[in-house]
Amino acid sequence: MMMMMMIGQEMSRLVAGLVESLRDYFSKFGEITEVMVMKDPTTRRSRGFGFITFGDPASVDKVLAHGTHELDGKKIDPKVAFPRRAHP
Repeated sequence: MMMMMMIGQEMSRLVAGLVESLRDYFSKFGEITEVMVMKDPTTRRSRGFGFITFGDPASVDKVLAHGTHELDGKKIDPKVAFPRRAHP
């Protein structure tokens, strides 16, 4: 199951480092199969949100039940996300 993470525009670390930090933090809730931080296509800077995909949907419930999440002093606002359907 996929979860959308609002990570805050002010998080100024390189995206690669942010991906690893998100993976490290959220792996305590379950197996992570993918982490994506969305980037602006022009500037290549983080757009302030991303997606984490867990192997087990119960992991998302654990994240949401945990309450407040912080990474490097920045609040993370997790929400359930569903993949867009592919256009034919």
